[in-house]
Amino acid sequence: MLETREELQFYRYGVVFDIAQTNCPAEDYPKLVGLGCADELHAAAFDIISEYSNRCGMPVRTIDLKSVALRGYYESETCNITINSRLADTQRLSTLLHEMAHGMLQHGMDTGKSRAQREFEADALSVMLESAMGLPITDTRKEHMSVEYKNYITELKTGKTDEEKAEINEQIDKVFKPIGDLYKRHAPQILAALRLSGIQPQPIKTAQAAPEQEEKTPEHIMDKPKRKMNRSL
Repeated sequence: MLETREELQFYRYGVVFDIAQTNCPAEDYPKLVGLGCADELHAAAFDIISEYSNRCGMPVRTIDLKSVALRGYYESETCNITINSRLADTQRLSTLLHEMAHGMLQHGMDTGKSRAQREFEADALSVMLESAMGLPITDTRKEHMSVEYKNYITELKTGKTDEEKAEINEQIDKVFKPIGDLYKRHAPQILAALRLSGIQPQPIKTAQAAPEQEEKTPEHIMDKPKRKMNRSL
């Protein structure tokens, strides 16, 4: 005679501890999480680009954030950039460029953009800048951009008709317009600062490239051949 009902129980993963809060030795962190690796060239580039960021009104500080999951952040209220000192050289530079991109794009909570859009935009611009310097993109950055891009596309498709979904590519093109403009503005200045310090981008020449393909557009720079950098010591 009692009323009954059936319910389904759902569970999801949750973060309980950051690895920095456990007794795992710090030297074992790279085995478990993507902290990057030591590299003299990336370290030199980090210092030069930090100075460039300071000149752009985005002061950079490197401190121990007592965490491994939190790699860095940009504060829209103060325009300050904080980088986790636990990161190795390659990941430290990647994180700096990502947080700088947030600042260049003037990302804040009041922009009307979702988190997925902001993260994808920052990833896209930072990857374009790092590629222009001839540096390989970290696996962590690639994975992060892939996840945020999928999240952003899902948001754009939610509640849309088939006709509206067909126009998503046009919306992505509109998103890339300011990213491309910022790339054209900052990339030459960053490359000039690197050259002044003895770091020379060395593009890889491809014999198959036609003359009209030599021009690199910001929207497609991630698909172009990787570059290398040499440093005059």
